[in-house]
Amino acid sequence: LLNEPVGGRSAAMGDAFTTVSDDQTAVYANPAAAALMVSKDFVLSHHSSFADVRQSYAGWVYGNGKRGVGLSLGLNTAGDFDARTGPTAQPVGVFHLFELNAGVTYAQRFGKKLSVGFSAHVLHEDLASERASGFTMDFGFLYRPGAEGATLGASVRHLGRMEALGQERVSLPREIRGGGSLRRGRFFLSAEARVQR
Repeated sequence: LLNEPVGGRSAAMGDAFTTVSDDQTAVYANPAAAALMVSKDFVLSHHSSFADVRQSYAGWVYGNGKRGVGLSLGLNTAGDFDARTGPTAQPVGVFHLFELNAGVTYAQRFGKKLSVGFSAHVLHEDLASERASGFTMDFGFLYRPGAEGATLGASVRHLGRMEALGQERVSLPREIRGGGSLRRGRFFLSAEARVQR
């Protein structure tokens, strides 16, 4: 769930979304984007793929150009996987996967060029009969230099931990993203680099 891009626009851009600031889903990549919103934005999306994997996302953000707040809820589900205790012709049953990510965002603008924000997320995962919960935080900034239409930004995501799922503790996919973008009329160019650990 944490590695999946949110929204069709982000997926179409290869998730190069760190410096986007005019879309609620941009807050998922960089929470500082909420400070640059100048109205309300609400997103509701659903995506289905192979193996009956389904992703649903609902998000709301409000900004006044100086500060912004947001709420988000992401769900991933997949079901009817065969359950076996060994190499057998027939499964002993089926199991399902359920993942939840609920978040709150706050961002503020400092002067005309710098915006800073953070998001706090509650995580939960069900896999067959095992359950685990966790907590994570994201931090980000956006900087608009003197060049018209240019934006620089970076974010650090998934700083937190999960409980052990069964006998194994799963580490969160910590990520550092940084990039830049340039807007000229209807054209928007965005590029970024990422480090995961």
